[in-house]
Amino acid sequence: MASALIEENKTEGSLISATGRFYKAEGSKISSLSVADYVSHAHGLLKDAEEAAKSLSRPTRNKFIDVVIDELVESNQSTLVSDKGLILMMDQSQEKPLKTLYDLVSRTSSGPSAMLKAIASHVRRAAKEAKREEPEKWTEQILELKEQYDALVQKVFDGDDRIGTEIASAFDKALTENTKFSDMIKRASFTWDLDLKGV
Repeated sequence: MASALIEENKTEGSLISATGRFYKAEGSKISSLSVADYVSHAHGLLKDAEEAAKSLSRPTRNKFIDVVIDELVESNQSTLVSDKGLILMMDQSQEKPLKTLYDLVSRTSSGPSAMLKAIASHVRRAAKEAKREEPEKWTEQILELKEQYDALVQKVFDGDDRIGTEIASAFDKALTENTKFSDMIKRASFTWDLDLKGV
């Protein structure tokens, strides 16, 4: 696909324009696919584009790949990190599509910060929505969720300190905000690992 675009468009201007149109259409397919299926689709297209772009000069190659990423990833970023994308995959521990999503979003300038914001917001919301009327069950649920997310940081996010730190901080804030159980939490024998370097 990408090789055909390069072959058919001999000037840089026509190539970039044609590339934008083609990958914009491909990016729009996110509306008809699950986010997990879309990231697989986008990842395949990006790899194909990177392979085909090896025949281009460095300046043109960079512009070409930037357009591909913009149309496939950046333009769909809000959906990728939404509850039906990033958050759903984390909650269900969908490691393979989550890893692919992480790799894609990390290619954009605003992707990492968007991921961090989405994760922090979800952690606080999940903590508040837990069954707080049953303190023991509530703390257990929160601990299980934190353990699940901590495991994903290592398995999927390559031990990314930014994500690990955000998760630890978000859980700490979520617990602190729930003052109804602050005394119970202080008495609990749980030790929260909030050493940001060791997450």
